[in-house]
Amino acid sequence: MKPGIRKKYKKLFFTCTLLLAFGVISYGNSLAVEQESSDSQKSGSNKYPQNFIANYTNECMELAGEDLAQEDAQILCQCTLTEFQTRYTHEQYEQLPQETKEDVGLFCLEKLLYPDE
Repeated sequence: MKPGIRKKYKKLFFTCTLLLAFGVISYGNSLAVEQESSDSQKSGSNKYPQNFIANYTNECMELAGEDLAQEDAQILCQCTLTEFQTRYTHEQYEQLPQETKEDVGLFCLEKLLYPDE
């Protein structure tokens, strides 16, 4: 991680942390459950329930859009969702400690800020 990135983007980092926490809350309030497809398991990417994805994306865009241009917010939101789906099943995601979720958010923020590195 680049030195000083947490300090420089403290508000955005805080926003991303809230977003990641909201992802768990918004899904917890939802009743619909979707089965993971065998195709997504074969590719190493986990399919999350559609209602979770919709809630996550909407909240992410709203929160990240406060600090980023809409295009950058969209890139950040898609990156975090993709990273979670690549690394964890939805059930694993629900059990992740907040620090791990923040690390994924920072990973994506760094990719956005420093795309050539």
